[in-house]
Amino acid sequence: REIRRLDFEATTFFSVEPDHLITSTELGGLRFAVRAWPLPIGEPMDLGIYDATGETAYPDSEPTGSWQALGRGSEVVIVDSRELASPKVIGRHDGTVISTRFRPEGDELASGDENGTIRFWSFPNSEVGTNRQFRCREPAGRILFDATNSLMATCLGGPLRSSAMALLWDLNGPPDADPLPLRISSAPRQARSDFHPTQPWLAVANVRFVSLWPIHGRFPRTLSGHNKATTIAFSPDGRHLVSASRDGTVRLWPLTPDAGAVHRILLEETGTDFNLDLKVSAGGTALVGAKFTGEIWLIPLGAGQPSLLERFDGFVTAVALSRDGRRAAAAFGSLETGEQHIRVWDLESGDIQRLEAAEDRAGDPLEEILDLHFLPDGRLLSRGQAGLEVWNPAKGSSSRLLEECCFATPSPNGRAVLLLGSNHWAEPGSAAIYDLDG
Repeated sequence: REIRRLDFEATTFFSVEPDHLITSTELGGLRFAVRAWPLPIGEPMDLGIYDATGETAYPDSEPTGSWQALGRGSEVVIVDSRELASPKVIGRHDGTVISTRFRPEGDELASGDENGTIRFWSFPNSEVGTNRQFRCREPAGRILFDATNSLMATCLGGPLRSSAMALLWDLNGPPDADPLPLRISSAPRQARSDFHPTQPWLAVANVRFVSLWPIHGRFPRTLSGHNKATTIAFSPDGRHLVSASRDGTVRLWPLTPDAGAVHRILLEETGTDFNLDLKVSAGGTALVGAKFTGEIWLIPLGAGQPSLLERFDGFVTAVALSRDGRRAAAAFGSLETGEQHIRVWDLESGDIQRLEAAEDRAGDPLEEILDLHFLPDGRLLSRGQAGLEVWNPAKGSSSRLLEECCFATPSPNGRAVLLLGSNHWAEPGSAAIYDLDG
């Protein structure tokens, strides 16, 4: 039913707030008369004359209606509804600002520019961004937030695109993650979208149809930056992911907004092929090896510089790092000499221990150790072409547990091993537990 009718003599823009309506009526020359109308009844309040000269993004209202946000060229501007003549610049983009949006809760504002960058800003008292930035590689369309304030979406389209697309970000997920692309249609026209106010749905309208996307937060997040990433490991506190690549870099990715805004390159070695396992200690140290150059690197995740632990004349096949970060180990081999052994470093004392393969295996470099783990009691568990073995640095000995093993990972207490693969313990497509104490 109609509860109120307002008549205007000129073009009028409006925004609906919880208990009032804000109208902006054209006066000519990009000047607008702004009023607040109580709902459902009541006399309007004149908020003043607003000058929109140079405006490049239509204003968005903060949920209470106290603030308006807009773009003027590369500037992000907020306006107090009670002081229209005193706009305040809270940030700048590298390109023209074409969209603004307040988050439903909190004191943040999002703005998008023609270069495809979306930035978050604090308001009204801070003149610096919140260090959150998102990329969509094309001019950012209308920015939306869902009812939980945890998802953000925008739509892309236009004459240079072959199809329309919506992009979805998880604001509580890894800050550096790529958005989830949702292909709307083959028509290039830019789409319009909206989140359901209470349910996990994103609706998009584009020329021929309306599409509904169920958004439950269960979608993959992609971290881009590597060229041929080969190995990954989570930090023990779960706040970061460490990755290594054949492009010679080791990177640290924040997984939550409070863990950092962007990923960091911890190590960059041109010509080094990091194609082995990566291990991380509870104290925040990573150990990584490069198979074909024989390099072993020790890398702090926080402050400090990476250090080359050793460069071996041969190839590295596996690395291990104790949970306390005190000991490191690596398996080496040489096709020229037929030598293969495990080297163990005490990173506090500097002592180095060499563990040789059993006599019945000596001289066969083809039986590579493919994975290596420290057990809590100081022993090492290896998995490779010679099967599953336990190495005892204290005694300088080793024993073979299984002759075949496709995959093995020890339990946190070091008392059992999860086996996957094809052998007499685990048939193809099945799993088994091997008791190391029994």
